[in-house]
Amino acid sequence: MRFLISLVLFFSIASGQSLEEAARELARKIHVAIPSGTAIALTTRTLATNQAEARRLRPIMEKSLRGLGARFENPAGAEVAVTISENAAGPLLAVEIRRGEETTAVFARYRRDTERAAEPPAMTIERRLLLRQPEQILDAASAGEVLLVLEPDRVVIHRRGAARQALAIPAILPRPRDLRGQLLLNGAGFTAHVPGLKCAGTTDGGPLACEPGDHEWPLGNGARATFVPNRNYFDGALVLDAAPSRKVEPFYSAVAGPQWILTGLDGQARIYNRDWEPLGTVSGTGSEIAGIEGRCGSYVLTTRNETFIQALESIDGRLDPAAAPLDLAAPVTALSSAAVAITHDRTAGVYAAYQLTLACSR
Repeated sequence: MRFLISLVLFFSIASGQSLEEAARELARKIHVAIPSGTAIALTTRTLATNQAEARRLRPIMEKSLRGLGARFENPAGAEVAVTISENAAGPLLAVEIRRGEETTAVFARYRRDTERAAEPPAMTIERRLLLRQPEQILDAASAGEVLLVLEPDRVVIHRRGAARQALAIPAILPRPRDLRGQLLLNGAGFTAHVPGLKCAGTTDGGPLACEPGDHEWPLGNGARATFVPNRNYFDGALVLDAAPSRKVEPFYSAVAGPQWILTGLDGQARIYNRDWEPLGTVSGTGSEIAGIEGRCGSYVLTTRNETFIQALESIDGRLDPAAAPLDLAAPVTALSSAAVAITHDRTAGVYAAYQLTLACSR
């Protein structure tokens, strides 16, 4: 019979330090406790009432750990759970590190700056126009001086200082009225999906290799799903690289990460942990959703009120606003995993693709 080995380490850290100082100190302790090169799955949550501190914590932990060489990948060799708690002595950070059957716990107290903790996150959503055209855009992706645009019948390669190249996509009929597509860049190669067809090509403009059929579309983190034929949503049958396949409710789009978020046909966003156990259901998100990472941390983008993009943070099975919404001034028709938003101005008859990023001041 095997037994769980639990190693608990208490570090005496002065309670006069700030949240940022305590988080950076804990990151160093985590770095020492985990062998070099081990991939990490990081989660943060709060048992305290101060949600602003929870929003500040994850970006600090991620930045500090990355600065020490940590890798955030799936599957992970270590699970790191950071919890904000409090008792009569004041606020407390508790870290639990799991590696196989070994568990290490690290704790740190910090002082609470009441005025600063009450501030909203100093973060904004920024946009950069990639392309505007009358032809329908399903998806777009850029890398360096190359911009790929997926249209219903072709992939167009735009390269700075060169004429654009158009690679034809075979027509698959019938098509859904609300046609969707996915474009994924992988170095000099790319994969394009439209319902009933999968195509592969290279950015140098060689011919496309296309295969008809109900192919699985990548969702991220080793998960794939299939579109319902002639419709615009996934059937809910998930194929997972690191776990048995499973069935969930049909959904429009998904975000992969320590927590999975799927937007359902009923207008509800369903949140699952990495083991696909339900954490909560959230109303009010749009059908399009995508993850975004940067200096500010890891967040979720979703559509709102047709023309707006909202940044959200997933905390304890909730989706909390993390920045003021961005108005793109035209209905958003798609939001890709690369944080590219597609809009369609029906009055002007113009489609546009925008690269979205997050900007933060701390």
